[in-house]
Amino acid sequence: MQQKQVPLSAADAQLLKELEMTPGIHEKTVCSGHLVRMELAENHVLRYYFEDGQFVEAFPLFAEQGTATLLQLTHVTGLVHQPVRLEIVHCNDYTILLPPVLYEAHPASSQEQPILTAARSSLLKDTVLVALVFAVILFVLLYVMGMADHISMPAVLLGWMPPAAIVGAGLCFMLRRYQRYLKSIIHRKVVQGIVTEKLQGRIGKLSYTWYRIGPQLFPSTQAMLAEPGQPLQLTIMTAKDGSSAFQFNVL
Repeated sequence: MQQKQVPLSAADAQLLKELEMTPGIHEKTVCSGHLVRMELAENHVLRYYFEDGQFVEAFPLFAEQGTATLLQLTHVTGLVHQPVRLEIVHCNDYTILLPPVLYEAHPASSQEQPILTAARSSLLKDTVLVALVFAVILFVLLYVMGMADHISMPAVLLGWMPPAAIVGAGLCFMLRRYQRYLKSIIHRKVVQGIVTEKLQGRIGKLSYTWYRIGPQLFPSTQAMLAEPGQPLQLTIMTAKDGSSAFQFNVL
């Protein structure tokens, strides 16, 4: 296993600040080598064994929406006999495993799509359809009103104004819904790859399973989505306030 000291990034320092932890030195250790075993040690600590006999033991840190949480793990599984890159930092009496754990043979692919495009594709068709119906009714109404000398206007208004009003109200509703949707969600990200680690544990009274795809962990309340070595796809919807919602798809 090779080790190298590098400066902490601003993002790393912010995560540690969230935990009210201050590293002894403003550096982290990057450990890389061929992983042969991963296990859960005492006190919810992860232990990674490398082929040269060395091991790394650290508390796993989960980061989401700019906040950090130390995981209370109960069970872990993962790929072995893989080249792996870890980042750890020593804080007080703790060794913290920073969020990115890279299994070099299994990078994830990701695609970000502005939700503006997705919103137009999902709502624009309905809005245009309602607008067309409204335009047709309005055109017929105006055409008939132009023939007022031959047709009873009260009958025309009685027959055509109610549907025109209903469709017009529907059009206004669709436009407001479209605008509200664009304001509430800003983008969507799709991450796809092989699950390299599956960590199970608790945060407070809630049970979670974290799936590592690429270098990052993603939480779920479903424990049977996939096992290490199986593909998994994740759609991340990010709202304007920075909150995220995850949707997993088994491939």
